[in-house]
Amino acid sequence: MITNGSRFKKIEDIHILADLLRAEGMCVDDLDCVDVLNGMYDSDDMLIGSFGIELFGGHALLRSIVVISDLRGKGIGVDLVNNALGSAKEHNVRKLYLLTTTADRFFAKFGFKITDRNTVPESITSTTEFQTFCPDTAVCMKLTFKNE
Repeated sequence: MITNGSRFKKIEDIHILADLLRAEGMCVDDLDCVDVLNGMYDSDDMLIGSFGIELFGGHALLRSIVVISDLRGKGIGVDLVNNALGSAKEHNVRKLYLLTTTADRFFAKFGFKITDRNTVPESITSTTEFQTFCPDTAVCMKLTFKNE
């Protein structure tokens, strides 16, 4: 059994998440900027995945969907994205943005569409994710929730 979308159960899970992100070449230096940071746990309460969201009023930036390598391909990433989308809706997000270098086809399955970085609000483009951590070659994507 897997527990979806829980806040971190133990403080050391943040360190486990940081190690997992580093192993995948993802940034960890600005985890304190993430407003919503939820983990997914297995039946032994071991962290197996996570997502983060930075909130900017009606806009938000989806950060670091990550699953431990041994469990990839089992639908956990799908569950994490669905939980992230639900969390974004709970926070009244109208447009959710992300940057990816490898998963644009995966995110397209959820309705994300490739968008020009020049059309992204300054609140999002001024983040460390946009300014420092993701190369200009990263694909920028946007999901507009139906309530807009």
